[in-house]
Amino acid sequence: MHWLDKEIVVVEIGGRFFALNGWDGECYSRCWECGDRVGDKFHKVIGVDTFSITQTQNGDFELSKNQMLGTIGDLKADMYKSLLPYMGMANTVSGEVLRAICFIEQSITTNKNITGAIKFLKQNIDDDGCQIYLDEIKSNDFSNLATLKQKIESIVLAQYERNDLEINFEDFEDMDE
Repeated sequence: MHWLDKEIVVVEIGGRFFALNGWDGECYSRCWECGDRVGDKFHKVIGVDTFSITQTQNGDFELSKNQMLGTIGDLKADMYKSLLPYMGMANTVSGEVLRAICFIEQSITTNKNITGAIKFLKQNIDDDGCQIYLDEIKSNDFSNLATLKQKIESIVLAQYERNDLEINFEDFEDMDE
């Protein structure tokens, strides 16, 4: 069994299914519960919790829920850890939104083409203030970037807490002009 693209293995533990992600040499520390199984492929993240999964010597898997601390900073850190991929496009639209805003932020010093990131954000963020800030950035005015990032983080955090996560099929870098 696997998650979406066959690169992430899914295992069954106690009748539930979990994607094995974030190998740190001892355990898979960034796992999530999976749903919407079609054949041997899973398409949906269930809940907002992340899990650590360790394989025992006899081949069984031990599951433990990662502790979510109550501060907004901890929740945002957990959100980033859960939604942002190590590389390539994110599995969820919310994750790709975070990846796009971080890419724009990093472009200030790296001088990368950000047209695809702006286009993706404009298509996926339904907030008039964010749309105005994105237009400013498109015109090379980065003065409100911190405010834009904060607004986007708040929008995505609300989605994350509601488990309102949609599967992503677009890589914003493929949208570059």
